[in-house]
Amino acid sequence: MWISVALGALAFLAVGASPVLAQPLPFTDGKYVTDASLCPLNDDQMIQRHSDMLGDFVRVINGDQLTDAYEMFCTVKKVTVKGNDVRFRALCDGEGHAETVNGRYVRISSTAFRLGGQTFRLCTAGAQVATPAPTSAISSGDWSAQVGQECAGTTVDMMQCVNRLRDQWDRRLNAAYRRVTDAESDPQKSALRNAQRKWISYRDANCAYYAGGQGSIARIEAATCEYALTRERARELEMMTGH
Repeated sequence: MWISVALGALAFLAVGASPVLAQPLPFTDGKYVTDASLCPLNDDQMIQRHSDMLGDFVRVINGDQLTDAYEMFCTVKKVTVKGNDVRFRALCDGEGHAETVNGRYVRISSTAFRLGGQTFRLCTAGAQVATPAPTSAISSGDWSAQVGQECAGTTVDMMQCVNRLRDQWDRRLNAAYRRVTDAESDPQKSALRNAQRKWISYRDANCAYYAGGQGSIARIEAATCEYALTRERARELEMMTGH
């Protein structure tokens, strides 16, 4: 499995062994991610969230050491920089295998690079601290874990499954909303209507953050966000009516 992950995620090609001494990459040391929400997570949390797909989203650079925070551990042996084209040779170990590989990054800056159509950016010190979520919401890690229990398969399969769950809860939300408004006085109906409009604005803005990430995982996380928030709001409205 390691060979397929390393070669697919890194776009590396196996080459012969190299006696060249270790050499650092021309980037600031630290964790580079395609999705800023990964910055505050530790290694175990990242693995729990993405398992063997983690190599698609994370690179950790420490001098001449390069890892994907999961199963690939490399020592960079030779670096050649021409403009923004950064090519290097590295000795990589993973799951008992060792081989020398060639890699290529497109440098954006000293803290960002492109690889395989993805942009990796350095986590800043401020990004290492997770921002508390509103008390009515649950973390995206919990969202992913809960959806993972019900939805599996390809990206298309997961998207269809998550959207189906969201639509089911959206129907429950609308039914509960109608029951609450039917039972309330006019002033309370107006207050609830204003609250619901603000909740919709919050849901759309919050989930747009996840949609702004890179690749298929961003689409799944955005859909999961809509599902989770819709479910929580539906449950809240159902409690108002005693259902």
